Amino acid sequence: MKIINFVPQHAIQQFHSQHASAMHITSTALHVVVIRLEAGGVLGYHQAATNQLFVVIEGQGWVCGENRDDRQPIRHGQAAFWAGGEWHETITEHGLTALVLEGESLVI
Repeated sequence: MKIINFVPQHAIQQFHSQHASAMHITSTALHVVVIRLEAGGVLGYHQAATNQLFVVIEGQGWVCGENRDDRQPIRHGQAAFWAGGEWHETITEHGLTALVLEGESLVI
């Protein structure tokens, strides 16, 4: 058995992101990322490299798809799904933590 502390370890600086960090776990079929957005955090507008399920496990914020004007509120216990290639962004006023599952075989 191995205990894993899901503490984001690397700052996310791509896509004009702010106050964002991540921890990655990778396998051949699935990529798992824990993302922490601090208060005022932004995971900047970018294309999903592959199918992506963004599961909020703490906090709240807003997400959008290709239409940046159509922001949807999201909070703990909810998830957003983006297909590979889809543009998207996440913003939070008070902070949020999300478990992100990425992979071509991921279908919702």
